[in-house]
Amino acid sequence: MFPVFRLVSNPDDLVFEKHMLFTSTKQFKDAITEYAVKGGWGVKFVENDKVRVRAKCQPPCKFTAYLAKLPREMSWQLKTLNMEHTCTRSFKNPRCSANFLAKKLMKKVRRQPDIKLRDIQEVVHEKYVVNISARKASRAREKA
Repeated sequence: MFPVFRLVSNPDDLVFEKHMLFTSTKQFKDAITEYAVKGGWGVKFVENDKVRVRAKCQPPCKFTAYLAKLPREMSWQLKTLNMEHTCTRSFKNPRCSANFLAKKLMKKVRRQPDIKLRDIQEVVHEKYVVNISARKASRAREKA
């Protein structure tokens, strides 16, 4: 029996194992994005099609994760996993998009619709140790 991915509320509790099952590529991409932003790693999705997704960190880092569709099943399996990072933290993370931030800041923006962009930038920096532009903070606020 293979391990099944479980969503967790705390990104520090995310666990990936080789042969782990995912329900969709979206679930996998969301989990990798959360992991990459929290860790400060510049992970990118380099191969995407109907049967596979590959996530790699910036060269020369060794992190790699390869997800493939299981034949005749509705699930996806993590076939290759190397969790070793030889890179350093990036303060400009490609995975920290306006869409990602909008999901994470939705409650805060709903409670405080007139929140200043500078406040959003500070919250993101405190939570994820990532620097974002005022424009990205603005797009995240609009989407939230």
